[in-house]
Amino acid sequence: TPVLLAEVGDEIKVYPIPVVRQFEVVNDEIGGKPVFAAFCVLGNLGALYDRQYGDQTLTFAVSGYTYHDESVWDGKDVFVLWDRDTESLWWPAIGKAISGVLNDTPMKLLDESLWSQTTYLKVKEKYPDGSFLVLSPSQPFTTPKVTRNDSLSAEDLKIPTNKDTVSIAPRWGEDEE
Repeated sequence: TPVLLAEVGDEIKVYPIPVVRQFEVVNDEIGGKPVFAAFCVLGNLGALYDRQYGDQTLTFAVSGYTYHDESVWDGKDVFVLWDRDTESLWWPAIGKAISGVLNDTPMKLLDESLWSQTTYLKVKEKYPDGSFLVLSPSQPFTTPKVTRNDSLSAEDLKIPTNKDTVSIAPRWGEDEE
């Protein structure tokens, strides 16, 4: 089973792709860091992202839109995400917001040292003591409260303009040994 594996501090979490695929986006926290796991079946794109922007923790969801560009991601359709807090739209295939108050803001792909695309078998081999949490298909969840703040701007969020931020997810299996 393909999974996304996150290791932040002493916490280890496994996000099985068949489960993430049901929701497409899973907002979570690991090691005190707000993150979201995402998987787009159309583009075979799975990654973990930081959802902290300045002083604000954004809550991401699928927008219901897909988009493709022949020059991006081999022309595959890829989902368009949105954040519930600013209602900006985000396109993971190019790694940034494409509309809204956060337009052109890079997505914050979680540092590569903190996550990987792997398999459940490899996770069990790496952690034979079972010292990890696994996202379960029957795990209870609550739908986040939809908030809208028309006055919130990128400046209000104090978003750092770090040009070295990696924002585009690797293709699935690209880093496999």
